[in-house]
Amino acid sequence: MEVLTPLPLPPGFHAEGVVICYAFRHRPPGSAAGHTAGRALPEALRHCAAARQRDFLAGRACAAQALRKLGVASEPGRDARGAPVWPVGTIGSLSHAGTRVLACAARAGSGRAVGIDVERMAGPEAVRALEHLVIRDDERSLLSAPHCTPALCATLIFSSKEAWYKSLPAQAQPGRAFGDVAVRAIDRDSLFLEVVRPHAGWQVGDGLTLAWSRDDDYVLTLCVRTPRPLTGR
Repeated sequence: MEVLTPLPLPPGFHAEGVVICYAFRHRPPGSAAGHTAGRALPEALRHCAAARQRDFLAGRACAAQALRKLGVASEPGRDARGAPVWPVGTIGSLSHAGTRVLACAARAGSGRAVGIDVERMAGPEAVRALEHLVIRDDERSLLSAPHCTPALCATLIFSSKEAWYKSLPAQAQPGRAFGDVAVRAIDRDSLFLEVVRPHAGWQVGDGLTLAWSRDDDYVLTLCVRTPRPLTGR
């Protein structure tokens, strides 16, 4: 069944006021068991594949539980594009990959934003694809970092950029331009990302530290943006 587990922030996820909730999926797609039971699918998803429906329901269940931890008895709505609409006074982010679904939520603040991402560890073919599509030339040296395997580093570079893009306002997300930002350093539970092309109010040289954590074959990355970008490490 789908087991909904409220989690404290994993090691490395140092962000006061951010709640993360996980769903572990153990039954085949289409199962209505667990915390997704009783949740209605939007009309637009009723004819989608069972896996897509499962991801949606589990994500909303995670989001609802994260919001409850903040004292909000609600869950995100859905806009015309299918993006989540968080209850007034809150912000949040959703992600899913493989057997993992998760959500984070926090109280809204002036200019504050969050983005979360989960990715399954890249295999050899995926690493090659990421090197071609996502990883910049000036990021390739990170793949040989002594404390980080090429697969882990490649996955982290991709995941961190996804988390950063998710933290941007919806109108600033026309597509994923992975060359707009660059990972400059990867530490054991954090990484530093720098803006290299102006994007959504960010200027060249703006940057911030993201937290990351590993769960078996999955990588989780959390971006918490403050009202003013942080410059330098």
